[in-house]
Amino acid sequence: MASSLTRSTNLCLALYIVDYISDCVITFPEGWTVAQICAFVEQWKSALHVRSVSWFIEHSNINEIKANHEKNAKRYVIQLSERIKQSSEHFRNSGQFSRDRLRHEERMSLFNSRVLPSFRRMMLERYTPDEMLSKLKIIAEEFEKRHGQGGQKVMEKLFSMMPTIELFAQLMAARVMNPKRAVQHQDFWDIEHARVPAAYADAFVTEDRGLVDLLSSRSDIPRIQGCRVIRDLSDFADLLREYIRAVEALHKLRSCRLPRSFTTSMTSSSAA
Repeated sequence: MASSLTRSTNLCLALYIVDYISDCVITFPEGWTVAQICAFVEQWKSALHVRSVSWFIEHSNINEIKANHEKNAKRYVIQLSERIKQSSEHFRNSGQFSRDRLRHEERMSLFNSRVLPSFRRMMLERYTPDEMLSKLKIIAEEFEKRHGQGGQKVMEKLFSMMPTIELFAQLMAARVMNPKRAVQHQDFWDIEHARVPAAYADAFVTEDRGLVDLLSSRSDIPRIQGCRVIRDLSDFADLLREYIRAVEALHKLRSCRLPRSFTTSMTSSSAA
């Protein structure tokens, strides 16, 4: 189990428990227009009941989902194990087996497989091919002016603007750094659970000792983003008490009425 605790600017608490059942692919009957498809997607996005776990369970083939999960988990273990083996051999043979080098390789892989395709789709949706080329040139020149031309440091700077992807790169690099540890089915879910809330929440709570080690000792993003990684329930209770005291203090401050003379003095000073 893993959960994250977020705190808004007005000190309201929200507990987000990560859960996942399946992805889905929606197919439309022949003859549907683009307008009809867009209308359906908007309705799907706004209808909360069809996005709940209970609704999904009631309207899905659970046995099929479980079978797909098992198949995907096995494939993940095989592919990641092979990747770790190849990466470890490559870097050890080249004499450059370092954390920074591995993180850079993970960033480059994610940039080519995730970031660049998403950026291309976004540009094609907004501009014609000719406009896109012109816009890309402007973006590249502006980025180079601010951050320099190419290299590992520039890629690191780019990924620092995308905390969840940077955290994913750091976690994968940490896995490669420990080739003697066998990959387990749960590893995939650990990373999927952690990479968003640990980059944006105030606290990430998990019972998994290995995941705590990954987030606390082998990645920088939770610390940089101000996310506390918590495993001990007593520490979690202390954090909740701290937030409750802050909420009470804020409410007390808001309920206080300033003396009339103080208000008048402040008003006069501001006018002066």
